[in-house]
Amino acid sequence: MYQIDSTETRVLVDVPNESRRQFSGDVRAYLRDVVIPDIPKSLQPKFVEAAATEKLRAMPNRFLPPSVNNQDGLIYVGDSLNMRHPLTGGGMTVALWDVVYLRDLLAPSAVPTFEDTHLVLAQLQAFHWTRKQRSTAINILAQALYALFSARDDPDLTILRQACFDYFELGGNCVATPMGLLGGVCNNPWLLMYHFFAVVVYGMWCFLWSSPNPAALVRNLLRSFSVFWMGCKVFLPLLWTEFQT
Repeated sequence: MYQIDSTETRVLVDVPNESRRQFSGDVRAYLRDVVIPDIPKSLQPKFVEAAATEKLRAMPNRFLPPSVNNQDGLIYVGDSLNMRHPLTGGGMTVALWDVVYLRDLLAPSAVPTFEDTHLVLAQLQAFHWTRKQRSTAINILAQALYALFSARDDPDLTILRQACFDYFELGGNCVATPMGLLGGVCNNPWLLMYHFFAVVVYGMWCFLWSSPNPAALVRNLLRSFSVFWMGCKVFLPLLWTEFQT
């Protein structure tokens, strides 16, 4: 939910496929029965009015891993090359950086003529790996944050989601660096791994000591290891997807 001018606020609502099927494709019913109860009470009347009267703009989302462009005479940039969840709004950041990288890699000093197909494809190969400096963090953050924020019944993901908020509240580099990665300002994807697992470990620590009861401490310790495993399940497959091509 974010304000776009002095009189209008835009709301991004996630409608999972299973929920869409449950409501027989009736998104307005889903908004009424599932979303509205979670909206702050002061905003509910306007949300109800908008959900009932305004046109709902729906956009399906996909995750498209990046791949090397080997097609003669065609250059893919932005979402045509790879897509991530729109939660973080990183699509245009990736696309604009693609333009910057291609400007340099395909400059006349590097590629005197586009008729030299082999040279162009070699530069596109370099482009594929150069763009990962920024796109990797943006892609992984989008998918990982969606996995955490959309968690409903999974206790491990719920703990990780709260840990994410608590970690940001520490301030300093705990929030500045993740935001820099998300905005394409930082270009070191390994910083993402550091901060992601810092969130995981911080969540484990906070949950471990959330109860002074000795019996609960043992139970929380076992749950903490489960939380760490869940963090690995969320992050590592995404990292593998980024670097396997």
